[in-house]
Amino acid sequence: MNRTCLILLGGFLIAMCTGCVDLSGLLDIQPNGSGTITLKIYNPHKNPAAIKAKKDRLKDASLIDKVVGGLKNETEYQIASFYDPSEEKNLKQLTTVFGPGVKLVNHRPIKREDGTPGVLAIYRFTDVNQLRIGPQELGPGAEPGPPPWAYRFKLEKGTKQRLLVFPPSERELRNSLSIKDSIIGIDQIPGFEGLVRRMMNYSRIKFVIKTGNRIHSSNAIYAVPGRADSLILADLEMKKVMQILGYQRMLEISNPMDLKAISGKRNKGMLLEDPKKIILVEFQ
Repeated sequence: MNRTCLILLGGFLIAMCTGCVDLSGLLDIQPNGSGTITLKIYNPHKNPAAIKAKKDRLKDASLIDKVVGGLKNETEYQIASFYDPSEEKNLKQLTTVFGPGVKLVNHRPIKREDGTPGVLAIYRFTDVNQLRIGPQELGPGAEPGPPPWAYRFKLEKGTKQRLLVFPPSERELRNSLSIKDSIIGIDQIPGFEGLVRRMMNYSRIKFVIKTGNRIHSSNAIYAVPGRADSLILADLEMKKVMQILGYQRMLEISNPMDLKAISGKRNKGMLLEDPKKIILVEFQ
């Protein structure tokens, strides 16, 4: 329960379980194949509006107490029950997911407009062809290492650079675990659904690819307004996703293919590329 499971859905990182986050990722690729990954991670559990009602806080604390045991008060609950992605050791742990040659080069605290605290982290990579983005369980007790499945990248250099984004193979996905598998038993505790729904109200996931120069062509369908060098792979408000899929189906998500039904839409807060599609981006 005091862990966060990071799962890549359709080319972006999505934080699920009770430690849901507001996360935006920017993959900036230069023509030589190097680049940066910039993450902005906000913890909605610390959103002022989310913690304003003392009754809800105490209700959540009582729920967590049943799960992890031994928590004597709300302060202990706040400390022990939620994995904090903004801690430096946890930010560094992500480098084991992203692949060889990836380093955390900078991080600093930030705040969202509504006062929700978060962190901005910048990772640098030397070769996008070695980059991978996939699921990794993080937090206390988690084993760092490469993901069981991942999205991978290939940069073909020429007069124009061709970037290919490959989805994980069916073989990789065959044994992927669902969110429900990672919280087995916890979802049956009275009040757990309410806790998840409250967290989803403040959770949003966004992932953008930016190239070093103007994009000439791409089969991606979402452009960043006002920018000729950027594409949106996903921009999802998790509250809206749950409204479409339902609570139980959200818990059964195990890999990107489980979100295919909502891909290709053009509604605000519901942008997702087809998770089966190989994304092609040509830039100078």
